[in-house]
Amino acid sequence: VPAGRAPGTPVYRVVVDRSADVLVRQEAVSLTAAEVKAAKGKGSIRSFDQKTGKLLWTKQYAAVSPEAATGGDEDGALYAAVGKDLQAFETDTAKPLWRVEGSDGSVFGIPLVAGPLIHTTERSQLV
Repeated sequence: VPAGRAPGTPVYRVVVDRSADVLVRQEAVSLTAAEVKAAKGKGSIRSFDQKTGKLLWTKQYAAVSPEAATGGDEDGALYAAVGKDLQAFETDTAKPLWRVEGSDGSVFGIPLVAGPLIHTTERSQLV
């Protein structure tokens, strides 16, 4: 099996590992044509119970594309690259919390939360 997985097998990336659940997103490259069409350009985040592995919920974040860099924290915030901006959302409701405007050509990397700070890179690799 190429790359160690069967064709059509979803590839997930952990967005944030919280005490009660783990949030993941399916990588855009592993979406089927039907999933891409159904998503209508919106990225989905899934919550799985830490103890049982049971799917708790799936939410779409309207402004976050399936290819966007995402991260999160224990307090329930999801951070995502939205176009040229960096935006925070309330994880459980998908409500926008704040936005940092990027400059033309900005492309944010995956946000890393460390205490009260969020570290990310932009196109020129500056943190």
